[in-house]
Amino acid sequence: MAKSTFETKIAKVKEHLMSGRSITSWEAIQLYGCTRLSAVIFELKNRHGLTIASELITEDGVHYSKYSLKADPKLKAEMKDYMMRGNYMTKEVAEQVFECKNLDMVLNELREEGLNIISKRRKPLCGKEFTIWTIEK
Repeated sequence: MAKSTFETKIAKVKEHLMSGRSITSWEAIQLYGCTRLSAVIFELKNRHGLTIASELITEDGVHYSKYSLKADPKLKAEMKDYMMRGNYMTKEVAEQVFECKNLDMVLNELREEGLNIISKRRKPLCGKEFTIWTIEK
């Protein structure tokens, strides 16, 4: 059975937010033909368990909301604690240990909290180059 149009729009907006981008009603209309963004956001929060922030924007007397995905507070706290204990974070650790699909979002939120996140490129003797992140104390 095919997905309903509303379910498709939910999936598209979810993918958009998971990519680290914010979205407004106008962008949702232009990109996905979604005219009920607030209903989609409600579903993503309440049925998909996403933490979504809403920012009220005022431009030239026009008010609108900009939505963006936020890291799960518990997950962010666990990852912060892991790094504060001197451990390196990699995309693989984030995905395999913490089941985190959006490491960049978590790192950006930790930076917003005032933590100095340092990234370093590493290349093992055999294998491909990768990035590690640490918290500078």
